[in-house]
Amino acid sequence: MSADKTRYEETLEAHDDDTGLLLLPKGLELATCPEGEIPKVHEKDRTNLAQEREISRGAARRKDPKNYAHLWGKSLRAVEDEMTKMGRPLAPQAIEALDSLLEGYEPSRFDEHLFVETEGEADARLYRDQRLRAGQTGTLEQRVIDYRS
Repeated sequence: MSADKTRYEETLEAHDDDTGLLLLPKGLELATCPEGEIPKVHEKDRTNLAQEREISRGAARRKDPKNYAHLWGKSLRAVEDEMTKMGRPLAPQAIEALDSLLEGYEPSRFDEHLFVETEGEADARLYRDQRLRAGQTGTLEQRVIDYRS
């Protein structure tokens, strides 16, 4: 058993090293190239997997705790098929914080320092929310979380 574990760890380390050798040179090249030479994907070449309206509807459905009432406290393994269909519940307070953070975002007037400061304050508010702690505990315990207030 320990020989298998040792072999697995050695293989994993070799894979990490090989991957790093492939990615690091290109990453350094991109990180140090002049701004005008940074490769970009044109908007028309980007594939949208879902329309904004579909995403908004899905997020609204997944952040409503009542949609998961019949599953609260059950293990994710026990409700795996249903979770695949419904999607895991989203923490409503986190979605609302993200929405309010992005609400005022305008690329032409973007102030990175102010954005980071505002994000930090929003993050700190989330960590004082007992629903976040319940969500973290539920995630660690692999059970469906009740995000009600």
